[in-house]
Amino acid sequence: MKNWNHDRWVFARDAGFVKEEQGLVVLTKLGEDFLNADKSGREALFRAVILGIEQFASIWSKVEAKSIENEGKVSKEDIKIIVTEATGTESQKMAGIYRSRITNWAKNAGLLHRVPGQRKAAYKIRETHPFGPMVAVKMQPTEIAERKRQMEEPSRYASVSFLNQINLVVCDILTDPSDKSLQDELALLTAKWKHIGSDPEIGLTDKKLIINELTAALEMANQRGFQMVAETLKIVRREKLPQKKLAEFTT
Repeated sequence: MKNWNHDRWVFARDAGFVKEEQGLVVLTKLGEDFLNADKSGREALFRAVILGIEQFASIWSKVEAKSIENEGKVSKEDIKIIVTEATGTESQKMAGIYRSRITNWAKNAGLLHRVPGQRKAAYKIRETHPFGPMVAVKMQPTEIAERKRQMEEPSRYASVSFLNQINLVVCDILTDPSDKSLQDELALLTAKWKHIGSDPEIGLTDKKLIINELTAALEMANQRGFQMVAETLKIVRREKLPQKKLAEFTT
């Protein structure tokens, strides 16, 4: 927490990396995962978090659209213009602060990389897609329609809740990592679960944590990422299990 200011604390708390407990600031499960991950794992987790922030996602979609006009590149001034329009600020100083914050977040998430050899700052955009990393960015309309159709279809695990469906698929992935269709299934389930909003079976904080870890695991596409999700699911699902009353053991 060294050199942290109030804004950074609020962001870390709202993003789910830390929480306040008995007057102390402690790491959450997501924060521990972030701390223990390697560089690519940290980028994937941070990317999942900030792309889940509505305001950032809205601005970033405009940055991506701008980059398409220039072969995947965007300038510092382009980002400043987009941020100024999105925030409605009339202060050049505040626009610069907002631009720096958006740029720094994007860099830390691996969404943005400085293009070397450019006198004026230019950045290369990492391609993303609303259906996740397993779907190509430049999809044809027919492919997009097919993916939407798949999202509306019931899963082969559909006889149980979303939480249990996802748990079953993660277990299957850990059991058979060679079956890449399972990762497609998990990506679709995650997108569906995120789309339905609140879930009566699980708190919003726990759901957000699991979706962040799922998104990161799908991007990393390795067993370590899915093991991370499995551990979180185990904790959350254990807390959901009804506790037996003493009477049940004595009667």
